[in-house]
Amino acid sequence: AMVVDGEGGGAVSPAATALLAELPRLIKALSRQLQEKAVRTRTAAFNCLRQLASSLPGCLGEHASSLVPGVVRALKDASANPLRIEALAFLQLALSTHPPAVF
Repeated sequence: AMVVDGEGGGAVSPAATALLAELPRLIKALSRQLQEKAVRTRTAAFNCLRQLASSLPGCLGEHASSLVPGVVRALKDASANPLRIEALAFLQLALSTHPPAVF
């Protein structure tokens, strides 16, 4: 994932570099949270994933396989419409910021 700063210089911003360094641990923790029972926890995890996907386009590519089970579980949960909406919003953003083959 190539992330450039907003100044058009083509350089990777220090904040983006730091976030990318923490990405594997973040994804591992978020994947675990997507398997929790609490709807609020799972909704918050999708919100965080959306923020990551919009801040660092393409950053979730190599981690998609660990996120898909949580997305599928959320979409099958008929008792939690806000969770399903959040999962769909994440999926839409992820599909628009990553190559189609990733998901």
